[in-house]
Amino acid sequence: MAKVLIADDSPLVLRMIEKMLSGAGFSVVTARDGLEAIEKTVSEDVQLVILDVTMPRLNGYQACRLLKSEASTRDLPVVILTSP
Repeated sequence: MAKVLIADDSPLVLRMIEKMLSGAGFSVVTARDGLEAIEKTVSEDVQLVILDVTMPRLNGYQACRLLKSEASTRDLPVVILTSP
């Protein structure tokens, strides 16, 4: 089963995406900010990362840059989300 990490500081958005992906058969790991997303991406061996743009500690762009700069995570697909 593929493991997806979702990082968003909105509990509602986090739950909605988690429920949708779990229902589609994915294993889901959640994070509430960019730094937690980086830590869990490395420790949880995820296959896809979904990042919100605006988050505390590290925003989605900063977290993506860090993931792409590390040899162990540079080939990991990253999706960046935003909402109005």
